[in-house]
Amino acid sequence: MNMKWLGRLLALWAVVCASGYAQIEPVGDGKTPGPLKAQHLTVELVTQHPYVYPSGEFNAGLVFTLEEGWHVYWLNAGDSGEPPHAKWAMPAGISATDLKFPVPQRLPLGPLMDFGYEEGVTFPFTLKATEKAKPGKAHIEAKVDWLVCAQVCLPGKAVLGMDLDVLPAKPSEEKTDEEPVGAIGSALKSLPTPLPDGAKVSVNATPTEFLVTLHSPDKGEVWEFYPFDQEQI
Repeated sequence: MNMKWLGRLLALWAVVCASGYAQIEPVGDGKTPGPLKAQHLTVELVTQHPYVYPSGEFNAGLVFTLEEGWHVYWLNAGDSGEPPHAKWAMPAGISATDLKFPVPQRLPLGPLMDFGYEEGVTFPFTLKATEKAKPGKAHIEAKVDWLVCAQVCLPGKAVLGMDLDVLPAKPSEEKTDEEPVGAIGSALKSLPTPLPDGAKVSVNATPTEFLVTLHSPDKGEVWEFYPFDQEQI
């Protein structure tokens, strides 16, 4: 590895380690969904509907809007970095799935390669309610942490919150086949999708090379490879 870039990478992580996630004061107090302003970005909690009901699943999202030149990371950050995380506090009967990560972009750093998002990204997730959810008001809270980077990397934290109405049953006006819209809808359409029927993948690995070949019946499609598991590549 080029020693100049190795030195830069070590300096970058020295900033992160010196700051330390544990020492960062979060923005927000859990009472508002945002948007909340943090260093070089804003973060916001959004939902498709302001309510939940038993046996229902509801689209929601964590929205990051970034200043020019800054980025946050994909699930596999690449050679350096760390993806956003969310830890939830919710009343009985309500839960949230893990964050889902839209297809990222490549973020080259000298001889290194990171994967992430510039300008902005919405990480969708699903809220679920069971029969244990009591009708009335329910407050959900998310403790979110992230790493935002440009020439340096800065850790950040936020505490976001939202009040939802817990209904006794599905409202009659809600459409069964309703499509998500806005930032959530766009993010869901940007998630990685399974390979089309008939597609075949072959892998040839040597000590110095890793070659992935895809044979797809969909002519004209553009495909890119992103390693999902950081420990495997």
